[in-house]
Amino acid sequence: MNLLRQRCAVFGIAFFILFALFSPRVQANAYEAELPAGLASATDMCALLPCTDVFPGATHFSERKGQPPYVEAYDKAGADKKLLGYVMLSTDITDTPAYSGKPVVTLIGMDTKGIFVGVKVLKHSEPILLLGIPESALLNFNAQYLGKSVADK
Repeated sequence: MNLLRQRCAVFGIAFFILFALFSPRVQANAYEAELPAGLASATDMCALLPCTDVFPGATHFSERKGQPPYVEAYDKAGADKKLLGYVMLSTDITDTPAYSGKPVVTLIGMDTKGIFVGVKVLKHSEPILLLGIPESALLNFNAQYLGKSVADK
C-alpha cells in the first residue's frame, strides 16, 4: 500500500509540473479563449477583434451592417476609400456546434469576388485538440480555404 501511495504522489507531482509547464501555452491559444464582452451586439466589431489579421491591406472597417452581420473592409478612410471586401464572424452566419457541442468562433475575411483572404480561430472548445492533436491541425484545416472562392466545390 505504501508503494501505491508513493506512485500516486509521483504521478500527482509529475502531472502538476506538466500542467504548470504547458498551461501558459494553452492559455495563449484559442482553446476556451475569452471573447470581448458585448461582442454579439457591438456595432464596431473591429474595435474588439483583429480584423486586420484576416484582411491584409485593409486599414479601415465599417460598423456592422446587414443580416447576417458583416463589416466592410476599406483600403483607407475618407471619401476616396475603396471597398476591398468584408469581414464576418462565423457565429453571426451559423452557430453550428462542433464535436464539443459548442461552435468554433472564427473571424473570416473575404474579398469582393468571394475569395477567402483570411481566417482566424478566435475560440474553440475542442478538448480533443488538447489530447494529442495539436491546435495547428484546426488552424491548417481553416487555412486550406484561403484563396478559394465561396463558389468552389
